[in-house]
Amino acid sequence: MLGSGGAAPRSVIAHEVTHALQDEHFHLTRGAFAPRPRDHDGELAALALVEGDAMDVQSRYVASLSPGELVGELARTLGSIPSDPGGGSVPYLQRELLYPYTAGEDFVRAVRARGGQRLLDRAFRHPPRTTAAVLDPARYLAGDPPARVVSLPAGSYDLVDHVRGGGSGRSWLGGRLGVGPRGLELRLAVRNGASLAAALEHALPGSAVIAFHGQLVCVRILRTNPSGQRVSCR
Repeated sequence: MLGSGGAAPRSVIAHEVTHALQDEHFHLTRGAFAPRPRDHDGELAALALVEGDAMDVQSRYVASLSPGELVGELARTLGSIPSDPGGGSVPYLQRELLYPYTAGEDFVRAVRARGGQRLLDRAFRHPPRTTAAVLDPARYLAGDPPARVVSLPAGSYDLVDHVRGGGSGRSWLGGRLGVGPRGLELRLAVRNGASLAAALEHALPGSAVIAFHGQLVCVRILRTNPSGQRVSCR
């Protein structure tokens, strides 16, 4: 039972105590949770497990409160929210900050529903390797296949799938993003390249050049007029 935490919402205390217990049992700074400077996607997937578990505990604590206790908890929570939580941030960065909490909680609930606390403890010993596995827990439970490596020139970066819903986790196979003097170049591996290419035609600016070949979709967003430009996708 949580005692008084001063002005801090008790649900937040429950969240942070969960992190302390996670670290005590699973060591959140080493082993499977050690920093991965060259694998941001895998690092974010592991963080989603950690934050998702704490969010799940926090949500279950709030659900256990009586009506009177809930009013007090909401009052503390409202008092702790910054006046401008958005801070004018770029939407992409906002989604990346929220991803471990929202997608992570959904992932933890799916794992718990499948095998209870025992399976969740196993997940902490073998965290998800990709954000796609977090978005689609069935992918994780089926063995969590690693993202497919898609070649691009040196200086490219792993892509992180932040799109929720629409089966994005089930279709995502891997990808790379490169930044060069001519603009951006992406190579995405998905289950249905034709469908993604068609969707991108409507979503990307007119300077984008799009091609696909089987499961590979290639996109080049040029700094200059793309007239006559083509992108190879083999």
